[in-house]
Amino acid sequence: MAFERAEAPKGDGLKTTLDIVVAPKDAFERLRTAPTWGWACAIAIVLLIAGYFMQRPAQLHAAIGTMQHMMATNSLFANMTDAEKQKAIENAAHPGPVATAFGVIGVVVSLFFAVLINSVALLLGNALGRGTASFRQLWAGSMNVAVPTFGLNYLILGAICLILGADHFVNSGDLFRAVPGLAMLFPSSHGFIGAFLFGINVFTLWGFVLNATMLRVVGGVKGAVAWIVPLVVLVGGALLIGSMASFYGG
Repeated sequence: MAFERAEAPKGDGLKTTLDIVVAPKDAFERLRTAPTWGWACAIAIVLLIAGYFMQRPAQLHAAIGTMQHMMATNSLFANMTDAEKQKAIENAAHPGPVATAFGVIGVVVSLFFAVLINSVALLLGNALGRGTASFRQLWAGSMNVAVPTFGLNYLILGAICLILGADHFVNSGDLFRAVPGLAMLFPSSHGFIGAFLFGINVFTLWGFVLNATMLRVVGGVKGAVAWIVPLVVLVGGALLIGSMASFYGG
């Protein structure tokens, strides 16, 4: 008797990535059997780099205010001479090509770091909820989720920067405020609280829902765990942004 070898299901990576935006449940059903992430990675990187250069004029203008804020509040700059401070401000406002290249690399590295942290957090949630998802499946799902939560986030912020103009952004905190979210509802909030609110925006909330859907569909996790772990990821990211408020003038 001849036995036919079963082939692993092949996934349409491009369709999966597009469905993450328009039909996430279908996308995660596909990722459960065929965890693909190549197309998602490529699309996310393209969106991030495009958004980076669209934001660049606003970033450079905001860098001046951020540097001045840090010099006024951070003890690390206390021993700098006025000439050294002025040089640092000029470097922040007019970075060379090497600094720009490192900025692009940093954006790409941050994508992989965020996907890794998200995958590990969901793997823990999967274990707590007695789910069946593997790290490979959750990595693929997290990379696809990064397309709207990181890629589209960066691209839309870039468009906002172009519409408002570079002069609108006094410091780096203004870039966070430009993303629609809780910070817009409390414009007078600054410091840790204001920066924490930056982290709760339409894209991070979108990511929260997608993460919960991923745990339920890919891992078969049921009950509160499927929502609590994504909530921890959401709040943890906002707390991280809040902790850095003193550096960028939040």
